[in-house]
Amino acid sequence: MPRKRNLEHQFKYILSKSHHRGGSKRAAKFDGQMDHLVFGDMHYDALCQHAKMISNFMEKRGIRMLYDIKYSDIKDYLDQRAKTCNATTMVKEISYVRKLEHIAQHYYPRSSINWGTNDFKVSDYASASKPPEYEKNKTMDLSTVEELIDNIRTYSKTNAWKALAAGRCLGFRISEIVKIKIQNFSFNPDSADPNNLYGFGYYIINKNEGAKGNRPRIIPIHSAEDRDYLMSLCGDRRNGYLITNYRSAARLTSSAVNKQIVEAMKRLNIYDQFRGNIEHAVRKLFAQTVYDLERNAGRTQHDALVIDDCQLGHGDKRGKRLHDTYVHNQW
Repeated sequence: MPRKRNLEHQFKYILSKSHHRGGSKRAAKFDGQMDHLVFGDMHYDALCQHAKMISNFMEKRGIRMLYDIKYSDIKDYLDQRAKTCNATTMVKEISYVRKLEHIAQHYYPRSSINWGTNDFKVSDYASASKPPEYEKNKTMDLSTVEELIDNIRTYSKTNAWKALAAGRCLGFRISEIVKIKIQNFSFNPDSADPNNLYGFGYYIINKNEGAKGNRPRIIPIHSAEDRDYLMSLCGDRRNGYLITNYRSAARLTSSAVNKQIVEAMKRLNIYDQFRGNIEHAVRKLFAQTVYDLERNAGRTQHDALVIDDCQLGHGDKRGKRLHDTYVHNQW
């Protein structure tokens, strides 16, 4: 095992090798490679964050190498986390630690890494506080989205608010929103352009630009109001990322945007209503808008749902359960 300066650098090394951006989860499952591969940017960012916390905890104990970490060390780490985390968070904590162990075992097979994470169960942390109940499939209404946007603009030093603004109009996942490029918008295409479905322009997600499954797609803009709103978000800029830090102009990460949204929701006392459903609550608003638009244009229920799937970036033939999750009012 090559020597790294500290645990954090070792974790960064194995995570960078395991990050399979744009890869196919289905293919990985078929090949038996799910344990050591990381697909989504949000999952990757979360693993990096937890690896840093584990590194800080272990280095205070004098542990400098991944293979020096023992079952008792991981147990003590999780016990410490359980003091401030609720039961739902502990499910994620155990999952992240287990994933990190599997990645380390894969990339350092000769080091006999064994943290025993498969022995940890959520029931071991039943004493952790239980979070309030929430409605997992709730759709966020437009007034709530606008209230969140105003709150983030007031309190944040970034333009993370644009993530919600663009997400409302385009129905993107956070991993797609943070990679929106201004040059990918076409606000005034030719009327004969087949991509100009509604006559108000469109946005193109190319390969390697954050789309789930690395599937490129074209998202038409639904109204003149949405087109003008998106143009105002871009301002005078003609290229670069839409979601950036004010000071450095660097692209914000998915975790940074999510953090700003969560903090705003807590300030507005609505976080518990959408816990575990933040990104998709806005996508469901978009999905219902598309469905209503297509039905009003004379499409059948089936055709309207198919168009919804395409614009949301879902794979083919995902079925009724997914439709019911995203479009609650199917008339």
